[in-house]
Amino acid sequence: MEYAIFYNPHSCGGNGLKFAKEIETLMGDNTYSYYDILSGTSLNEVINSLPKETNVILTGGDGTLNYFINQIDDVD
Repeated sequence: MEYAIFYNPHSCGGNGLKFAKEIETLMGDNTYSYYDILSGTSLNEVINSLPKETNVILTGGDGTLNYFINQIDDVD
């Protein structure tokens, strides 16, 4: 399976990527791509560019979820 993992680099005391990568340990042998939600890249463009069968995972806290939801508005 293919997973797109969106993470907030500031979450978990600045360890957002480190904790996001722990998903690989939990979920095993799959394909993982990581996307920093604060990188300045349009989340709409990133999500719309993913193959339809890609599973999306968001890591972080409630602030990360709020930011993510408010940034996407034109996702198929």
